[in-house]
Amino acid sequence: MEASLRLTSFTRHPGTARRRWTLFALTRLGFATSVTLVATACYEVHHHPTAGDLTLSGVVSETTSQGLRPVQGAAIDAWVQEARFGYSYWDVHGPTRTDSAGQFQLAGLANDTTVQLQVAKHGYVQQCAAPRVTMDSDIQLDAQIVSIAQRVSSAEAIAPAAPGFRSISGAIVDIGKRPLVGAFVDFEPVEDFPAAYTYSEAGGRYLLCGVPDGEMVDLCADFRGHFACLSVPPGQSTGVDITVPY
Repeated sequence: MEASLRLTSFTRHPGTARRRWTLFALTRLGFATSVTLVATACYEVHHHPTAGDLTLSGVVSETTSQGLRPVQGAAIDAWVQEARFGYSYWDVHGPTRTDSAGQFQLAGLANDTTVQLQVAKHGYVQQCAAPRVTMDSDIQLDAQIVSIAQRVSSAEAIAPAAPGFRSISGAIVDIGKRPLVGAFVDFEPVEDFPAAYTYSEAGGRYLLCGVPDGEMVDLCADFRGHFACLSVPPGQSTGVDITVPY
């Protein structure tokens, strides 16, 4: 089964190359990466999602020096977690993009499912993750993206984190501890499904925000096809350096 086919729901095969699926997913959503992608059959069909009548809707905005500006044409995906399995909204329900007012709707969600939003648009990054929500009614959830040129690597450059969340910063380095500039860095609450992502800047520095504060989280970095992941303990926000075997 080719990864580009629409699947019903997914269970990941042990031992498959995790970064290939992550970058393939972002690329098909419209996010350009510098990595050569190889679509691999990382998932197989096991379950059918529960049909529901709940809707997650919101507005995607670009963070600018003048404030927030709605973004048209941003690709919207979400990881939908049911009791026994999870699935990509895009693959089950088809492509969803924001309209001229930056609005989107993810319909057909079942009660008690948890949803993690993902936004992608060429030339932008989603540095701050949208909060994970549990569907017990229709929910309004907005998200922000920022142009790659305007991304930041210091927590002082963004608003303070909301209660229960944190920013995480550090540097991406090679095995000789030399900084890697332009490395892809992400926060993956579900393996291979980034909820926040950016590129490292000068000195290999990066910043991700909207990360849950009270739980262990996984961050991953990819530089020219070489990747590494790191588990960050609850409460840690700074000094999270990732060494990529490059």
